[in-house]
Amino acid sequence: MTSMQMLLALGAAILLSITILITNKNILTTEDVLYDSNFEITATSIGTSLIEDASKKKFDEVTDTMAIEKTLPLTAPELLGTEPGEDPTNILEFDDFDDYNGYAFTDSTMPTAIFDYKCKVEYVDETDPNTAISKKSFHKKLTVKIWSKSMKDTVMQSTIYSYWYFR
Repeated sequence: MTSMQMLLALGAAILLSITILITNKNILTTEDVLYDSNFEITATSIGTSLIEDASKKKFDEVTDTMAIEKTLPLTAPELLGTEPGEDPTNILEFDDFDDYNGYAFTDSTMPTAIFDYKCKVEYVDETDPNTAISKKSFHKKLTVKIWSKSMKDTVMQSTIYSYWYFR
């Protein structure tokens, strides 16, 4: 083998090594994106399930027994959350929308990742639903945050629940 052939063989080996390294890097990056996407889809499903469950409940503790026209009988903003006698860690006991305020849970039942989530319920301004207010209103906002050590980002979802009455 001449020195020219040795140089060509060495060049081919270097090009092959570089190609293999780039291909492996791309495969690993694709796997990371795939796993992260799957975790975010799962987190989104958890948030959607919580929001759907909360939206099936009554607006407030008092709206179960009577229709109200003024906000006076509604739960005070600082008391949003579970009522006395309800277990704040047992979602099955929740009977109205604001019971979800402060609810936090770690879900370790899934084989792929452990998900943590926390809910916050607050009264919001009817003209600007992104602004929480410190007085009673016919509009409540539920915000659910879901995160995992396996994910790069936190998923945050929210919904507005309004009370309507008809005369």
